[in-house]
Amino acid sequence: MPVPSSGSVELQVFWDLSSAEQGVRNAAAQRLVSALVKAQSADEGAPPDETTFGEEGALCTDLVYCLRRLVRGLASSRDGAREGFGLALTLTLRSFAAVDPAKLFAFALETLQVKGGGGSQEEKECGFGRLFLCLSLARAHRCEGEAAGGGLLAEKVAEELLRIQLTKSFVAEACSHALQVLISSLPAASVTALAPLLRARLGEVEHADMTPEQLELLITIDSTASDACPTYLLPANILTMAEPLKRSTSAHPRVHHVWDRVLAALARDGKGSGSTTLSSPQALKRFEALWSTVVEDNLLVSSHERKFLACLLLEKVVPLLPSASITKAMSPHMMRTLMNNMGKKKNLLRSAAARAMAAVTSAAQASPDTAADVLSFMSINYPAFDRATHSRTSQTLMEGLDAAGAERILAQAIQAYAAAPKNAPKGGEPDEEDESGGGPVVPTGPRAPLEAAYQLVARTWRTVLPADATLAFLGFLLHTALFSSAANAHIKTLAQERLFSLMESISSTTSAPGAPLGSRPLAPALVAAFKAADSPVATALKTASADKDKYLASPLAENPQIAWALRLHLLWDALEAQGGTLQPAAGVAAVARKGMWAAVKALRASSGEKGGEKGGGGKQAKGLTALFLFASVELVSDPAQAAGVLEELQTC
Repeated sequence: MPVPSSGSVELQVFWDLSSAEQGVRNAAAQRLVSALVKAQSADEGAPPDETTFGEEGALCTDLVYCLRRLVRGLASSRDGAREGFGLALTLTLRSFAAVDPAKLFAFALETLQVKGGGGSQEEKECGFGRLFLCLSLARAHRCEGEAAGGGLLAEKVAEELLRIQLTKSFVAEACSHALQVLISSLPAASVTALAPLLRARLGEVEHADMTPEQLELLITIDSTASDACPTYLLPANILTMAEPLKRSTSAHPRVHHVWDRVLAALARDGKGSGSTTLSSPQALKRFEALWSTVVEDNLLVSSHERKFLACLLLEKVVPLLPSASITKAMSPHMMRTLMNNMGKKKNLLRSAAARAMAAVTSAAQASPDTAADVLSFMSINYPAFDRATHSRTSQTLMEGLDAAGAERILAQAIQAYAAAPKNAPKGGEPDEEDESGGGPVVPTGPRAPLEAAYQLVARTWRTVLPADATLAFLGFLLHTALFSSAANAHIKTLAQERLFSLMESISSTTSAPGAPLGSRPLAPALVAAFKAADSPVATALKTASADKDKYLASPLAENPQIAWALRLHLLWDALEAQGGTLQPAAGVAAVARKGMWAAVKALRASSGEKGGEKGGGGKQAKGLTALFLFASVELVSDPAQAAGVLEELQTC
């Protein structure tokens, strides 16, 4: 059965314009405009006695018919009728300059009014129809010129939007956004003429007492008049904006349009650049003040609804920030909100928190520099993030690293370790299981940066981390494991455990050609790494030692015999990993490690006894040192003999 049609326009297109599917509506609007263009080219115009929207005979019959039907469809509540008919009307107005917008507007206002004793439903539908009518005219850039009854058409459209805005609270934001679209579609002269009408709506309301819609209108007017950021959004005045922006949760679960205007205004530098990103130093300073004052100190310490908004804002601002500044939006309360909500399906904020973090990781995956910045920030300040959220965020970020980024993170972690108070108690670290939602806790001790450095090296030494950086970190762990103070015993124990794990990983992996550690002996490279002052990791290692010169010369200079013994142990590991000719007997590795640490533990304990070298402790220390050095040398000369010596040393 053929589809009914009206001239060259199929009636089915109007049903498709009402579809709930956006793709169907978009395609129908394009089909309608294409059909009308053909009809307008072939037709001689509508009859003189028919209602028209242009000069007599300027529009074809099909075009006049469709305009009338599109206007009526704006008031339909069927599925996506308002969106579809509004889109079609916008495209039609853009495509046909012969259509007089003033005549169309007058006809629509008459058509979209409550007739007789219409009820509240009809009043609501007509109100929505008029709102979409004004929005279509503004988006089509057809609000210039005179209105049918005199005056500027733009003023009539603005007056209608202001009237609708006062009818129902749920249309206030839409009307405010429509006014913003209207202003952006007009030339500067028309905006200047329109400004008094719009400012009259604002009246004498103080900034702190404004609604989000009033603030959006104010920013729109001021941004049109000047290229500079409005003074009330500067850091010194941003506190007054907290209340209006807190009220923007009226758009929940969306982000209110006022935030788009605020972020765009913060990016303005007064030079006419029209930048929409927060890339300049001034824009970043303004953004930090806004985020700290409004988001961190207000939204994130309030209701779930406002925390939800804060998460959506993080998702929104990530694409606007430079890669090096994304962590400025990952403030303490924001990170606590993400950690408390991402890992539990029952949490109301889980979806918003996950979306926010997904935006961060997506930006990091697109840029190695961003991945390095975000991973360094999270691993040092929030090492328990993955465990708290049951996610693989850190692993995902590491996959986006390059060699320079990995080395930079390692250097920053070691610098953070050096700057942390070494006598911090173990309980001074962040409570990884805290779910109270209280104030944020930032790690202050050395454990978090040390663990962050280890995790990075353990996961990247095979792939992107330079060999010198890996070797330097091994030396750093050796120094920490042997010479940490007694008051920092938990750090010393952690360093020993991580050193064992890392050496085991390196020694048990057969290096493929081109692998980071596959083409060079570890022992000479380790010495070279300590002396490579131009390496960022070496620079960080300098800071980590009180005696910089001695530390670079040998991190174990307090006992050169043990230093060389441990370096021989590293050389043995390298030979084992690379399949060299000098290999110890099978099974010696485990015994060697146990013996090494038993000897070191006994040596350190006995050296601390009273009496020094003249006492029994001093003699025992010397004996253990000599025995340990002998066993280490035997490892690369006579493995069978070394195994027996190490077993004896372990039980000594």
